[in-house]
Amino acid sequence: GSGIARVNYTCTPADACTGTTTTGPFPTNLTITKSATIVATAVDNAGNESSGVTVVVRIDRTAPVVSAVVPTPLPDSNGYVRGPATISLSAVDAGVGGGQIFYRINGGAQTTYGGPFTVTQAGPNTVTAWATDTLGNSGVASPFSVVVTVDASAPVVEASLPSTVEIGQPALLSYTCTDPLPGSGVRLVDGCVVLIDGQPPVVAPTLNLVTGRYEVAVDSSTIGTRTVQITATDNVGFVTTVTRTITIGYRTCLNYNPNQPKQAGSAYQVSIRLCDANGVTIPTPGLTLTALTVDGTNDPGPGAPGGSNPAYTFAYDGTSYTYTVKTTGLSKGRHDLYFTVVPVTNRGSLTVPQLQALATNSAPFTLK
Repeated sequence: GSGIARVNYTCTPADACTGTTTTGPFPTNLTITKSATIVATAVDNAGNESSGVTVVVRIDRTAPVVSAVVPTPLPDSNGYVRGPATISLSAVDAGVGGGQIFYRINGGAQTTYGGPFTVTQAGPNTVTAWATDTLGNSGVASPFSVVVTVDASAPVVEASLPSTVEIGQPALLSYTCTDPLPGSGVRLVDGCVVLIDGQPPVVAPTLNLVTGRYEVAVDSSTIGTRTVQITATDNVGFVTTVTRTITIGYRTCLNYNPNQPKQAGSAYQVSIRLCDANGVTIPTPGLTLTALTVDGTNDPGPGAPGGSNPAYTFAYDGTSYTYTVKTTGLSKGRHDLYFTVVPVTNRGSLTVPQLQALATNSAPFTLK
């Protein structure tokens, strides 16, 4: 043949290639700046032109685009999410694809993404992420970024309540429900709920403006144990419940002078009434008082000289209770007779410490 004179080509889009005709020597190079379709023909020195050859060239200079799926803050949560917060990453690449995703939490170590991960640190956390494709295009210079604000802990309930009071004595529950920063805060509606024996208090709690604590009275008009629960719920759903109990008992009103001593070894008759907190006698027909210990260590003695209480129970005359204490072996000075107003069915099988644990009241007396 006559030899190749030139190569003609068309480039679509036109600005993707430089020039429109190439002459020898051959082979020749063509500069392509972006993805393009090239159709080339060869012309010999006699003017004959070959059929066209089509070449599609794809050029990828763009890094993949990263996106994330993060927990959505609940309404009224002040932008917080409940920790630990799980985050999923993905990348889309309009070019060759492939490659990897990398991320950092709060500027920490670079981590290769292998699946959903958790953010546990309380407060705002900045997650940055980028991806690379198989050609090495990387988004590290302008990474994707998202801030996840985590509430990592439950709210705090602090409550004070007397453990025991006398019947009719004021019993005040004082409490707070807080969710210290970086918490999401206590829920405004039903975020701090009080139940007394499973029911809302008859009179709603009030805020003491001096102490900053809520207060509510616990009914002490009847004997027994009250159970109080305070439940705090924060804006991301963490819950804390604190339980307090209070025992309402009788006051021991004495019908004798406990400071008037009697001879040690003699029978000491203790006479009492069961009263309210104001000293008013409460009629208690059918109630049995059982003697337990003297000073928490000694037997009060059903066999005391002239004793009238062989079953360790007090005698009741409709107003007062009496018990004859065995004082043999007791030292001079002040002593206490411990007893219970709660029925004891197995007294004989209990140890002295077990008996002492049952005590609800005491009556003092003095020996010389």
